Amino acid sequence: MTQSEEKATQTEENAEPSKKSRLRRWLFRILIIGGCLFILGIATIAGILWYHSSSLPSFDSLADYNPPQVTRMYDRNGRVIAELYEEKRTVVTFDRIPLHVRKAFLAAEDADFYSHPGLDFMGMLRAMWHNIKAGRVVQGGSTITQQVIKTFLLGPERSYTRKIKELLLALRLESNLSKDEILSLYLNQIYFGHRCYGIQEAARYYFDCDVSGLSIEQSALLASLPKSPAGYSPINHPERAKQRRDWVLDQMLKNEMASVQEVKIAKSKELDVVGSYVDFFESAPYYAEYCRRVLEEKLGKDRLLQGGLRVELAVDLDLQQVAQQIVAAELRRIDRRHGYRGRLGKITAEQIKQLHDKHDSQGAKNKIWTLVLSSESQEPETASKTVPTAVKWLELKKEARVIVPVTEISIVDKTEVARLDLGISSATLDLKGIKWARKFSPVGRTPAPKKISDILEVGDLIEVRIEDPTPESLTAGLSQPPLVQGALISMDPHSKHVLALVGGSNFRDTPLIRAVQSRRQPGSSFKPIVYTAAIHTGAYTPASILMDTPEVYRSLQGKAWKPQNFERVFTGAVTLRYALAHSINTVAVKVCSDIGPPAVSNMARDLGIKSKLARNLSMALGSSEVTLLELTNAYSVFPGQGKQAEPVFITAVKTPDGKFIEGFEQTEPRQAISQAEAFIMTSLLRSVIENGTGKRALKLGRPLGGKTGTTNQQKDGWFVGFSADLVSGVWVGFDDNSSMGTGWAQGAGTALPIWVQFMEAALRDRPKLDFKASEGTVFVRIDPENGLLASPQLADAEFEVFVEGTEPRAVSDRLSGGDRQVTSSGSKQINSTTGKRLPEGMYR
Repeated sequence: MTQSEEKATQTEENAEPSKKSRLRRWLFRILIIGGCLFILGIATIAGILWYHSSSLPSFDSLADYNPPQVTRMYDRNGRVIAELYEEKRTVVTFDRIPLHVRKAFLAAEDADFYSHPGLDFMGMLRAMWHNIKAGRVVQGGSTITQQVIKTFLLGPERSYTRKIKELLLALRLESNLSKDEILSLYLNQIYFGHRCYGIQEAARYYFDCDVSGLSIEQSALLASLPKSPAGYSPINHPERAKQRRDWVLDQMLKNEMASVQEVKIAKSKELDVVGSYVDFFESAPYYAEYCRRVLEEKLGKDRLLQGGLRVELAVDLDLQQVAQQIVAAELRRIDRRHGYRGRLGKITAEQIKQLHDKHDSQGAKNKIWTLVLSSESQEPETASKTVPTAVKWLELKKEARVIVPVTEISIVDKTEVARLDLGISSATLDLKGIKWARKFSPVGRTPAPKKISDILEVGDLIEVRIEDPTPESLTAGLSQPPLVQGALISMDPHSKHVLALVGGSNFRDTPLIRAVQSRRQPGSSFKPIVYTAAIHTGAYTPASILMDTPEVYRSLQGKAWKPQNFERVFTGAVTLRYALAHSINTVAVKVCSDIGPPAVSNMARDLGIKSKLARNLSMALGSSEVTLLELTNAYSVFPGQGKQAEPVFITAVKTPDGKFIEGFEQTEPRQAISQAEAFIMTSLLRSVIENGTGKRALKLGRPLGGKTGTTNQQKDGWFVGFSADLVSGVWVGFDDNSSMGTGWAQGAGTALPIWVQFMEAALRDRPKLDFKASEGTVFVRIDPENGLLASPQLADAEFEVFVEGTEPRAVSDRLSGGDRQVTSSGSKQINSTTGKRLPEGMYR
């Protein structure tokens, strides 16, 4: 070996320890740096955790869980008529949720819920990996505990900052609440789609049952929804929902939460969802809306919409819906007499094609469309500018009403026929279907159309009524939304419970609650108030003889007023009973003049009328405006034995835990008039139906009382009447006070038919109760010509009822029907029942 080789070898030997030394030094440095970084990381994490923990929200909202809940209105028989809410939720206690329901949600969302500390670390790592790959937050890997934190405290934001807070809060929550309490919060809070929050409302909507009645397959379906309520909706996506439900069932089997047999049976079941909800507009909209306003005024909007209240109403849903149907149908009948107002809108062939392309009927063969127009389309002057804004699909059935376009007018068998587009089918409209559609004129008769083209054009949007739904002969008749309006009130005269309230023809189109919001002149339907005041004075009885003769009255300013009867004829001497039965105006004014307008006004107040009344003689003819509710409630005093109280709409309001809320107690009834006076008025109003203007009601074949009312130029038609156990009032008229027509448009021709139909339906299953005579009344045989006691020989004598002590004392000299004993017009007359002298003006 040479010297140089030895030196190289020696150098290599010296270098090996040096390399090892450097390696050790680097490893030491790396450990030192790594340790520092680790300590720094731990310190950083600790700092981050400390920083975020200092700004964490409190658990107060969880410890005192009081979320928004749905308020429900119930009719007198416990049926839901309306739901009011911001979030449709009803909180249920944990013990009411069956075990298999809880297991279904655990299998779908968090199978290890009862074993982890609130965090699923493997799930978190998996979610972190997916987020790193995506470069953004795409997955959460949240447990039920974390979902509760997100829902209640942090919101839906996806960020690492929010995630850190979520982790901290989840750990804290697990140490503050039990697992059952956390799961209860989750099940009551989550969203299930279709405006349903919480497991109870989901069970009600999808299956029309209480949460306690859910089956395993139903539970699995509901457990599939929180992940994507819209995507897995069994209403909109049944196939997708079934697949997701079956996946949840598989998860239950995998996690030993259900047996093989249970899962097999559950998978074999169809979804069978109901989609149950209360249609506010179809149930009792006017009644519910009126009560909603009362509740909001007393309780405030937030408590009403969030408080989960149980509101018990006096309404009878069956009567309410019958009333709505009758009012709507009769208003259309009246409206048809006024004629056709014209098309509702205009549409082109291209626009019709676009509607077909855009709106799918989902292949249903028994569906027809109705085109949704803007509200101003109901006015003829804007109809040409109106086009449909949407389409609704309805069931094809007889009497269905839809708005459709006229697509063709052709000649068939020498007669014009219109072709109507119903969406996936078409219908024909012939001359028979438009024969009523003369030119619009409430006050005059115009010629009927002679052919289709007299009133329709291609492209017209019109309302039609399906006459024959058979596909081979699908025909329709022309219709139109009524312009004339009406209202109905029905109540128990004894309890004052309002059983039905209708405020117009259709709540969707006209939500004004006319029965309580509109003040109108009552016309002759106010006369019973006048006669009640007269009977109350003791100076008048049903047998009092009064003169139906013309009279001129002068105001303080000297202006002359001469009341006229409707027929413009005068009868002469009549009894008070006859005057009311035949609605004689002159007599009502004379009685009002005698007792004084203040006495009439005071009596109206005693009977519950609160509207301002003009204290002049015209009030006897109903010139002062009142509401239908006021007048109907006043009439309830007569069959109600003289007792007056405020009408009752809301019988009770309860909190979710069943406690009564004060302020909705019924007022104690007071004796407005004596029982004897109430029976006298009941008897007098029976004569209106039996012998007077209300004869149409005789078809009901039971004891009834009531009074018609008509205002000048037939602007208002009224009928208010009663049986022994039900009092109802009806008003008909235009909102703008236009005339409804000529002689046919009196109360007897507009309001009374509605009243008769409603009372016939309402009383159908009730016994025929008679009005019972009260204490303090006596029946006396009288001479109807003069109101005196009848002689035993008088053949045409009649029995009359009196308040005890006011019956006649003198005996009539008349022995036969031809021997009249009535003082001639212009002389003074002694009241035969009281002996008091009546003023000359009553006989002038």
